[in-house]
Amino acid sequence: MERLFIRGVNWLGDSVMTLPALAAFRTAYPGVRIGLAAPAGVIPLWRLCPYVDGLFLLEKGLRAEWRMARAIRAWQPDRAVVFPNSFRSAWLPFLAGVKERIGSAGRFRRLLLTRIVAVAPSGHHALRYYDLLELPRPAERLEIRGHLRLDPEWCRQVIERVRGVAGEGKAFPSPVREGWLAVLPGAARGVSKCWPADRFAAAAGRVAAAREMGVVIAGSSSEVALCRTVAEGIQGPVVSVAGRTNAAELAAVLAAARVVLCNDSGGMHLAAAVGTPVVALFGVTDPARTGPLGDGHRVVMAPGVRRSEAVARRSEAARAALEAVPVEAAVQALEAILDARGKE
Repeated sequence: MERLFIRGVNWLGDSVMTLPALAAFRTAYPGVRIGLAAPAGVIPLWRLCPYVDGLFLLEKGLRAEWRMARAIRAWQPDRAVVFPNSFRSAWLPFLAGVKERIGSAGRFRRLLLTRIVAVAPSGHHALRYYDLLELPRPAERLEIRGHLRLDPEWCRQVIERVRGVAGEGKAFPSPVREGWLAVLPGAARGVSKCWPADRFAAAAGRVAAAREMGVVIAGSSSEVALCRTVAEGIQGPVVSVAGRTNAAELAAVLAAARVVLCNDSGGMHLAAAVGTPVVALFGVTDPARTGPLGDGHRVVMAPGVRRSEAVARRSEAARAALEAVPVEAAVQALEAILDARGKE
């Protein structure tokens, strides 16, 4: 049986965006076993994915690289596909001695790869993985939902733990008429992709009060202070679980929400993947390239902003574009989604 090793991407959002291409590959080649290497932060996500047969944990350091190379070699892949663009990501299958190594050009990688694949610059970022897997790009709209398997009983246990974070044995959120509103105020790219915290609090607080909803705020361990700031600005039932959930548990939290308010972030893509509509705040990044996939989402951005794919972590232009997005625009988008969901 043929074996394919994939050097997976490093970030949550990018990992989610590979799912449609992996699903298409699994359909086209059902007999191929797929092994995927990824960092610890996204390994829990991949455990929810039915398309991957084996996982390899990426660790930092030269010794860790040699251990990983030996593990890959022992798995005996017939070929490798390198999803990231970096030199280091192409180095791993080369070190492991995989005979056929496929990836895109650039970053001095030609000596490490046996075949260079052209990646079309147009279209949504998720389409590049079809190119790397040498699959035809789909003619129809990409579907991000349905690629993760969330066990209902496990999800129930995760949600009960979220309720317990509120403390004092109180049921959270209460009172509830329309479930909860999830807020993801952070982003891996930092302030260049983050709407101001006080505006997250203002928009979420207004909608939650009007709809009698509880608010769950989530983020990474590096976003605990940010999430606490947003929580402190909201009156009524609110809890922050920042730093308390891994990628899989975050998927369960987002799946239980009625709507998600977020930046252009990995959490945005994860919410779309579990079928929860998002209101996504965009600055200078282009939603046609990195926006949420699927129906029912709303992208909110300032008009007349020049779009850019490469955004510095502390880009003043990006920060200004996000600050130009008013609270009212986010509130209206949230209300529109909740109205539509009320008719389901």
